[in-house]
Amino acid sequence: MAEDNQRGRASTYRFEILTRRSKMRRMRLVTYSVFIVAGVFFLSNGVLYAQENQTAVTQEKEEIKNEPQPAQEEKISQEAPRFQEKPAIKGYTYNLKRLLEQAQENVKKIDEEIKQAEIRKRNEERETKVIEHFEKGNQLYQEGKLKEAKIEWQKALEISQDPEIRDYIKESEKRAREEELTRKKEEEERQRRLEVEQKEKERQLNEQAKVFYEEALSLYNSKNYEQAQVKFEQAAQVVPNYAKTDYYFKRIPEDIQKEKERLELERQRALQEQRKAEEKRKQEELKKQQEEQQREALEKQKQLAEQKAKREQELKVRQEDLAKKREEELIRKKQEHEQRQEQAYLEKERKKQELLKKQEELFRQKAEKERQRQEEFSRKEAERRAREAKLSEEKIFRKKVANSFSNAKSLYGTGKYKEAIAAFNEVLQLDPNHPKAKDYIQHCQNKMEKIRLEQERKQKKEDERLEKERRKKLEAEAKEKERLETK
Repeated sequence: MAEDNQRGRASTYRFEILTRRSKMRRMRLVTYSVFIVAGVFFLSNGVLYAQENQTAVTQEKEEIKNEPQPAQEEKISQEAPRFQEKPAIKGYTYNLKRLLEQAQENVKKIDEEIKQAEIRKRNEERETKVIEHFEKGNQLYQEGKLKEAKIEWQKALEISQDPEIRDYIKESEKRAREEELTRKKEEEERQRRLEVEQKEKERQLNEQAKVFYEEALSLYNSKNYEQAQVKFEQAAQVVPNYAKTDYYFKRIPEDIQKEKERLELERQRALQEQRKAEEKRKQEELKKQQEEQQREALEKQKQLAEQKAKREQELKVRQEDLAKKREEELIRKKQEHEQRQEQAYLEKERKKQELLKKQEELFRQKAEKERQRQEEFSRKEAERRAREAKLSEEKIFRKKVANSFSNAKSLYGTGKYKEAIAAFNEVLQLDPNHPKAKDYIQHCQNKMEKIRLEQERKQKKEDERLEKERRKKLEAEAKEKERLETK
């Protein structure tokens, strides 16, 4: 980059020198034109003055011949004013002399400026040679050719020892220091603006993350852990590691698991209590039935005792029948009791099966949630791999941009500016925000413009030479014509 800056400065200095040279040529041309116009004007006035004098003398001679002798004194007195008119021409000649002196001073001044411009041009050429020798020495040193590198560096030192280039070196150092100070100030200003923008961006992101974080805390406190986790993830996406997001990311899965276990325990407890209540109710019903049966048996025994007292004769006759009926009744009741116990057992088994089905349903729901959690984990893992793939693609893209930029820079270094501009445009097509491609395109255009200006300068110089020869020829013809007219 330092080499590019140095080359840019050299091209700028050369452009300034070309501009100054063109200005000097224009001033020189104007000065020569003034000289030519003044000379022509002065010669024409001299010729007119000589013609007037010649005409006046001829008229006087004729008058002297035609007039009598006493009139000669009056003519002599009249001739005096005619010769007294010369100071006006002398005054004009004196002003023209001042103009010519000023023109000579301008010519000297222009010659001095041309001399300084030539010295500056020589210094720039020396500077270019010093840079070439120095870069060539560095290249040879890197290739291991130490003697050749030493020779190149010595050539650079010999060129820099020239007396004319010392002041130029001091002036270049001064300009370089001024440019460095300007660049540092611009860099500090840019860094300051970037810091302000970064702080503003961080503040906005922190505010946005704070909103998500507060919503997540509210949901977490209300034990809505899944929604809280989503909000914490949004806060972490806006500002990574914001506040205690990492702590809650670790805590929420544990809290969700604990909450599920607590709900499961409460449900199991409720089912056990319900089952105990049902068994207790059934036992109470069975006890009531037994008591009812005992009460009915006692009443029947009492009736039988009363009937026994009243009907002793009938009982004796019908004792066997009654005993038989009683046995049958007892057998029937015993069968009914056994049926009720069997129904109770079947009901109990049915409820036990229902409980097992509910437990299986809970286990299935738990497995489904575990599967969803595994799918979520797999999705996040896939997203992470996609991000890594994207980073890898971006790295390959940057490498491609760097290779294109290196090829364009090598074309620029070899002086193939049109090809270099096309290559730098390709770099900009790949990366429109490339920091150096636009600068190199500008450098290439400056180089091409410099070559064009140099060609125009040579053409202009040739035109001036031809114009100068044409003017000399015209001046010679004019002088020859004046000489003939004077004769």
